[in-house]
Amino acid sequence: MNKNSKSPTKRPIRVLFVDDHLGFPGGVVHGCTTYHLNIQPAFDRSRVIPFMAILRPYHPAAKALAELGTDVIFFSREKWDPRALVDLIKLIHKLDIDVVHANGSKSHLLGRIAAMFTKTKVIIHLHFDYKPRPFWLSRILAKKTAKAITVSNVLRQQAVDDFAIPAERAQTIYNPIDVARFANPAVDARSRIRQEFELGETQSVITVCSRITTQPDKGQLASIRMFAKLCERPVDAVLMFVGDGPARSECEKLAQTLGVEDRVRFAGQRNDMPDILAAADIQLVPSMCDEAFGYVAIEPMCAKRPVIASNLGGTGEALGNGERGFLVNMKDVDSVVDVCERLITQPDIAEEKIERAWDFASKLTIDVHIKQLYDVYDDIVTNSSSNAIGNTK
Repeated sequence: MNKNSKSPTKRPIRVLFVDDHLGFPGGVVHGCTTYHLNIQPAFDRSRVIPFMAILRPYHPAAKALAELGTDVIFFSREKWDPRALVDLIKLIHKLDIDVVHANGSKSHLLGRIAAMFTKTKVIIHLHFDYKPRPFWLSRILAKKTAKAITVSNVLRQQAVDDFAIPAERAQTIYNPIDVARFANPAVDARSRIRQEFELGETQSVITVCSRITTQPDKGQLASIRMFAKLCERPVDAVLMFVGDGPARSECEKLAQTLGVEDRVRFAGQRNDMPDILAAADIQLVPSMCDEAFGYVAIEPMCAKRPVIASNLGGTGEALGNGERGFLVNMKDVDSVVDVCERLITQPDIAEEKIERAWDFASKLTIDVHIKQLYDVYDDIVTNSSSNAIGNTK
């Protein structure tokens, strides 16, 4: 693009996605990695050329991204290594970047400072709930932020209140999903997955799909305590954890202590979530912390599986405040057990919620999301009158 031109048609907009990391040890990924795997191959390179920079060391998810057409540059810096800022400034200059699209708390900070030094437009993308520190710096950087994209209206309000982003520059764009992939699992998926994990054909399978951790608390321990009480009811059910993480051994020990280890499965990290959900009957989202707008809530909607979820953060928004799923308080164990038992013994009570969930989630396509990003990029690149940082390149 001509440095002084307002027209986005002169050349493709060059966007640098900046992330703190791509996942955790052992190849474990998080929601933001899933987000990139969904969107990166969908960009029309005649309109937007994406690049990716990761502040922390290499993660194997980079291989999948490279195969999808986006090379990933790793700075391999430790958590608060200031040299990452110098790396970022150099890379913005080297790649002649038009827009910095920052994801993650450190990326929000360093991305905006680097954009200030390079006079580049910058977007912060809030994928999760956190409080910016220090507040005074957040307010200064808010003036240098062209746009805040949030994955839920809950986070949009946080962008305004805690990040001091003007309301007109904060926009909710829901996470996209590969709808067809989850709506059309392998024909033999249900029987094959159930055979793999020694699940009976008539057993009800409750899945919990998340990183297994207590910091933040994703609710796996609470799920096991709830499930132990469910096992006292006249139902034949299995609880299956999909994912891995530092609290797995603690969960395994609790299942043994409560005497339900033979009815609990740990599937580990999986890349076949549509097939897993095809084998499931209920998706439980038991987080004890505020979630933004997790894939674990919308993926089962596309698979037409009922969702039971903690009514925290953006999860309630994803479930339409209860119209598209069952919202619970995981601390009220008996009420959660009651909901699970009713869904197992009377599955037809979920039919209307499942249909409303499908109608909502099936519209969260990658194509729609990419169009929304194009509109944002075009707007901030051509809007030289904005009081946000950066002149139009």
